[in-house]
Amino acid sequence: DRLPRITSGVVDTLRLEPGLTPARALSGWRLLAARYTPESAALQGLVWKQVGRHQCSGDCPPPFTLSVVDGLPVKGMPNVLELPALLGSGEARQALTRAGDDRYEGYAEAWGRAREQLDADADESGPAAARLTLLRAGFDAAAGAPAARERLTAMLGFWTYQRRLDQLYVKQGYTLAGKGLELPSPGRQRSGAMIEVEALPLLRALLGFVEHEQAVAAHPGRLAFRELLTHCIGIVERLQAGSSVDAQDEDFLNRLDQALLGLAGEGDAPVIVDLHTDAASAEVLELATGPAREIRHGPATGARISVHQFRQPLSGRMTDADWRARLHSGEVPPPIDVGAGV
Repeated sequence: DRLPRITSGVVDTLRLEPGLTPARALSGWRLLAARYTPESAALQGLVWKQVGRHQCSGDCPPPFTLSVVDGLPVKGMPNVLELPALLGSGEARQALTRAGDDRYEGYAEAWGRAREQLDADADESGPAAARLTLLRAGFDAAAGAPAARERLTAMLGFWTYQRRLDQLYVKQGYTLAGKGLELPSPGRQRSGAMIEVEALPLLRALLGFVEHEQAVAAHPGRLAFRELLTHCIGIVERLQAGSSVDAQDEDFLNRLDQALLGLAGEGDAPVIVDLHTDAASAEVLELATGPAREIRHGPATGARISVHQFRQPLSGRMTDADWRARLHSGEVPPPIDVGAGV
């Protein structure tokens, strides 16, 4: 008799029978049950009624997360920066304070509960725990580092892609490229040892999934993907043992994107995903990535993406194709700015 820990439907608390909780009201059998994700549970633990009314002394602008529920000014939406803040990013925590998104009754207590739950989930086994380990390493590395905001945004972008893969909600789309593009000379990148070592549990979990699927039906593409994963795991294990990346491994890492592109058949493109729904305001919080911007410094090469969060009417929630059209038109909300707190 396990009750859901994430409220994944609309519940009118004023109409609940005495003693009936939202979790009990949403209990039932599903043919395809939605999976529990630690991040969703943590973010939901920071909205009404887990936290109380908005607290404002004097003249303060309404924060991004403010909604009106039953006539009360409450926290109807999470702020995606709460995730890196919960996982150790001081930059994100300060941004939330500057934006006023922590100015609610009981927020500190709810914050403590959400953090304890994330710690407990991270101690479990499986892909979700492995992802939390990687996110914590990335956000912790962002705190106080010279490129703190850039790395924080990169980790948020990674999580946005993971969220999209988990939800299977948005439609697949494609982006046309113009003619006559001048191809730049191939760049080089160096291994980021700390992040790669923390990615080891996630890589092993992914390899276990691939090997399990192979037992059902071997496929040339799946076998090739398994070889790539095995090579990546070998590199990380050597880094963990104190070795450095040699020229052969570095060459493999620099060709990895092309190898994955050959298996996937299409490159990355901006995506959008629902993060949270507020039935009272009839809005959905959407999280989206922007196009990658190439960064070069001598032979080193890399890319940075922007991450956007915004509230959208439920009737206007977007697919990947909708979001890419908006990007093409230039009519998009500004990206997340950790310095500004939005």
